[in-house]
Amino acid sequence: MYQGTTPTLVLTLDDANLDGCTCYVTIKSGSKLVTKSGTDLDVSGNQISVMLSQDDTLGMTPGSVEIQARWIDSNGNAMASDVGKAKVSGVLYKQTIDYVEEG
Repeated sequence: MYQGTTPTLVLTLDDANLDGCTCYVTIKSGSKLVTKSGTDLDVSGNQISVMLSQDDTLGMTPGSVEIQARWIDSNGNAMASDVGKAKVSGVLYKQTIDYVEEG
């Protein structure tokens, strides 16, 4: 992923059924943490899709970031995934950009 972009990350958690669970995904870049939950996630079966904003990725340092999911089921069982890694590449223009319709 690149800084300043709006990627959707898909986490596949083997042997997990996340339907009906409350889920959180945390991304660590240096000392900065971004945690997503609720409407920022799309949860189905054993997958969590995480939507990131331009501001989220602009705050990440180029290099490797760590990603972890946590969830709790309706019985109160709290679980966590292994910590994964993803690569972040830098961009030259480090500002949020907006779509401008021409004409």
